[in-house]
Amino acid sequence: MKEIQLTQGQVATVDDKDFDWLSQWKWYAQWNSCINNYYATRPIQVRGKTRSMSMARQILGLKQEDPRQAHHRNHDTLDNRRGNVEPRERCDNAQDRKGLLGYLRGTPSISTYPNYAIDRTEAHQAYLKSKARKLVTKYLELADKYLKKSK
Repeated sequence: MKEIQLTQGQVATVDDKDFDWLSQWKWYAQWNSCINNYYATRPIQVRGKTRSMSMARQILGLKQEDPRQAHHRNHDTLDNRRGNVEPRERCDNAQDRKGLLGYLRGTPSISTYPNYAIDRTEAHQAYLKSKARKLVTKYLELADKYLKKSK
């Protein structure tokens, strides 16, 4: 196991056999506010545009157009050892996400905040109420505009 230095004082852990291969590129620590953690990324050119390629996707051989995501089994997004990364479909990867809107597979609570536990049913109901509220508001705004125009 070796470490590759990233920007912002971060380091990525990789297998010994991948170290030399991955060291040919300059890797950056890219903050992801959705998961409150860094990813090791490097810039690549795709059809004339600069995009980011994560180290985990590079290790897995996932091309930019591949819709699958790189999943970190231990949820440490800077641990890019082959035994810790695997390709996953987007919906499967989202189910294993930690946090308020994600949940750990097999646990009844989806909240990580103390004294604030809601189960999947309550979360889904809250989501539907929020969506319904937005739709009703939008409908009323459109109806109001229509009525003003017809006067």
